[in-house]
Parts: sequence; C-alpha cells; structure tokens
Amino acid sequence: MAPCKFKKEELLKNLKDQINSIENCKLKENSNKIILGEGNINSPLMLIGEAPGAEEEKLGVPFRGEVGNFLTKCL
Repeated sequence: MAPCKFKKEELLKNLKDQINSIENCKLKENSNKIILGEGNINSPLMLIGEAPGAEEEKLGVPFRGEVGNFLTKCL
C-alpha cells in the first residue's frame, strides 16, 4: 500500500470544510453551528458527545460549559 500523500491535519481540515458546506441537512435544522472535534489528532483516546449544549453552540467548540467542566474533572 502506498503511503498517503496528505497529512492528517490537512485531511481533517478538508473534511471539516466539506461538512460545514453541506446544505439541506436535517441535522442542521435545529443547530446554529456544526460542532466538530478538536484536540490532538494522534491521541489514542476519542470522546464522542451526544449533542452540543447551549454553551457549545455559542462557542462553536465541543465539551464546554457545565458538562465540559465535569468531563475535565473526570479526566
């Protein structure tokens, strides 16, 4: 198998750009923003949330506000 010509960071940015450009999607009807992941893309651990809350919607980043504070304490 030939090595990938693109870096993970570039692939992830392209994926995020494609997701944000989607129109006529039912998931976008009840949301102001699409909240995508952030952090170390080489981490052996990934956390997936159920749905963004008001604070996440406001800031545009995952795991903020009360839930984010609780998660940070747990980790």
